[in-house]
Amino acid sequence: MRRILAIVCLLLAATGLARADDGKKKPYRRPRRVAAGHFHAYVEGDDEALFFCNARQSVVVDTGERRPRQIVLSGRMLVAIEDDGDLTFWDLTTGAKSDTNEDDPSAIVVATGRYLAAVEKDGDLAWWDMRTTLRQDTFEDHPKRILASDRFLIAVESDGDLVHWDMMLGTKFDTLADDPEKMWATGRFLAVVMGDDHALVYWDMESGAKTDSGIRSPERVHTRGRYLIVREKGKKDPVSIDMNTGSRFEGEPQTLPNPFEGLFPT
Repeated sequence: MRRILAIVCLLLAATGLARADDGKKKPYRRPRRVAAGHFHAYVEGDDEALFFCNARQSVVVDTGERRPRQIVLSGRMLVAIEDDGDLTFWDLTTGAKSDTNEDDPSAIVVATGRYLAAVEKDGDLAWWDMRTTLRQDTFEDHPKRILASDRFLIAVESDGDLVHWDMMLGTKFDTLADDPEKMWATGRFLAVVMGDDHALVYWDMESGAKTDSGIRSPERVHTRGRYLIVREKGKKDPVSIDMNTGSRFEGEPQTLPNPFEGLFPT
């Protein structure tokens, strides 16, 4: 039964058909859709209405918002920049809406379905705990770039310094790195290409430990779980680096390890 309800919900989100008062179908318009687990959010119809759907309950809810500029779905939280610029979010398990009282953010990132960070209209970087609606100011102005992963917020400051915050603890950490060329974040790990030699280095943001991979000027980099997968120039096979242990092997990891392995005594 649950599978049937999920299919019904997906069909409702995918049709993009809205009905006028006379019951006639309006012209098809491809909706914008985002999904996370059994939650789906989409924009459809001539008025570009924002809906969300719980596939487990086959319930479709009209948020009342029209023509959102941007929507992000993470976990059970739906974040939207509304047509008037307001930054708001919904808890899709309860339908409760919260307003951040922030207008026209220039950039937003969402981490772990709990934390929302934004560069505000005046350039300030702040984050919100969407479960408690509490706001935290980083006291940083006009960051060049922001990322979010797990409970961590990463920023390249206006002077080029690379820093990150643990949003759960409210603590800040300076990596002592400047102007990284590229950045990747996955879980508690942050990887960058930086320096005149284009070194690939990574940090465990929980402990602050930094590791130089020994790789320079990588041709291509992507992440998968705790693995950093690197293709070097002139080499056929990629190299996978386990950022948790520092071990490496040729090729890509075939399966992800149990994330709880080793955390609890047997």
